[in-house]
Amino acid sequence: MAQLCIMVVLFYFSSLAASSRVDSVEAVPSCNERDGTCAGLATASMVQKLTSREEAEAELVEYEADAKTAFWRRRRSTPAPTPMSADGRLAIDMAKIASAVYWISGPTLEEVEGWDLDLWWNETDPTWPNSHDEFGLYTQGSVCALAIAGSNDVPDIWDNLNVLPTQSICGVEVVSGFANEALDFIRSEAYQTNFTPRLQECEQVYLTGHSLGGAVATVLAACATNQNFSWNFAGLYTIGAPGVSVKTQISSADGGCLPGLRVFNYDANTIDPVPFITSIRPGGAMLHPKVAAVSFTSTWFKGLARADYDCASNDTSVVPNEKGWRLSSTPDHAAGRYIERLISHFAMDS
Repeated sequence: MAQLCIMVVLFYFSSLAASSRVDSVEAVPSCNERDGTCAGLATASMVQKLTSREEAEAELVEYEADAKTAFWRRRRSTPAPTPMSADGRLAIDMAKIASAVYWISGPTLEEVEGWDLDLWWNETDPTWPNSHDEFGLYTQGSVCALAIAGSNDVPDIWDNLNVLPTQSICGVEVVSGFANEALDFIRSEAYQTNFTPRLQECEQVYLTGHSLGGAVATVLAACATNQNFSWNFAGLYTIGAPGVSVKTQISSADGGCLPGLRVFNYDANTIDPVPFITSIRPGGAMLHPKVAAVSFTSTWFKGLARADYDCASNDTSVVPNEKGWRLSSTPDHAAGRYIERLISHFAMDS
């Protein structure tokens, strides 16, 4: 019971990584809770095709929070990173897209350099005011990224906590909270009518998400590898995501490694609680997907260090599973911190 209480508290605070906001499409005016500006409040689920604005300069968005209720965004320009490999550039872009998808239905569209927001879907729950589940399709020519936003409302918090019951989806046993989020999307008219035809036009489709969004992306990867979808899955990229499946890792159709990368923060004194907490689930750990992983550790005197985990290693399915005396840290869970460290990480390889 003590472990379950810990999970409730940590998941509640981690869910605050995305600020409250209102939709900017159709219907009645309502004031934005984050900055006091007014925008239109969506009245139903909808899909809207958008075109990108002028390409933004490379920028870093950091999400910082105080210990109570105030969360803010701090935007600052950053110099162009050292030339890096195509794999590094892709991993950074996927993290930026995983961050940007939180804001696609808000009054301010956060752009990702080199990518266009092609389609987006905002699912609202009529039983919960200001509830949002955002899915965005970003394109770069024939390469596409399907991004899922993480926790940003009360129903999402419930799905985070709904980790004891499990259900089978696409041939894999996963916790019900994450399965339900994925099923809501793939059963929706928006997915069937708008997303599927567009995804079929993509030569490559990457799945990406932060926190709960990474968990849903992982479930969708299981469906993609088991040929439940009619589009070309190319890889899975998650930042600060929890474990998803029980007993068996989500892997390729032949049991091999999935292309992509999983990233988590494991600092000297603090830890992102979301990837860790699922390792102590009562009844057995929730396993991370069979994909390569990297952890970042910041120390006072040595700066940023990293550890790489082979996708085929059994350890990769559960790390981080040792908290030690580290404190759970909401800033360690922020998408902006992951982006900053990924840039440093791949610059090391240049």
